[in-house]
Amino acid sequence: MKSDYAICDLQGFFDNNNQFVLKEFCICDLDGTVSYHCLFQPPYPWDSLSHKVQNTNKYCSRNLHGLNWESGVLNYDDLTKTLRSATSKYKMIFVKGLDKKKFLDDKIDCYILDLGDCFVTQSLKSMVQPSSSPNVILCSYNHNNTVVKNNCALLNCKKLVAHWSNL
Repeated sequence: MKSDYAICDLQGFFDNNNQFVLKEFCICDLDGTVSYHCLFQPPYPWDSLSHKVQNTNKYCSRNLHGLNWESGVLNYDDLTKTLRSATSKYKMIFVKGLDKKKFLDDKIDCYILDLGDCFVTQSLKSMVQPSSSPNVILCSYNHNNTVVKNNCALLNCKKLVAHWSNL
């Protein structure tokens, strides 16, 4: 049953221990319906990050995803509870990237498969805009950053759904 499976994407930053800090989470059913999309508040203040980590995260913000460390709606303390709730109806979640799979592994209760292992070899950036969405899909979390408007979790989910449907 299609609704038992979903595609998920994550965007975020790194902390002083080189641990991934989730900012944006999106999950779509295989028909492209967005099931859940959210932005998390930072787990701690920007000032607590080293200058090196701040510079790395500034680069990510400017050139990769356009997210701001300080922005967010949901409390980071509720991250695991939120992710489990958002994924509870699925038997299997597909992600692109081993790091994303590893991040989710101990946080959600369903099976996670890295699409890069067997189905999707091209980068998300090189995937074309889904034909069902001729205009650029841009979530409001990316601050309308034209440099990175093709790399939000929402658009990545839509690209992976379109790719999946062509397999």
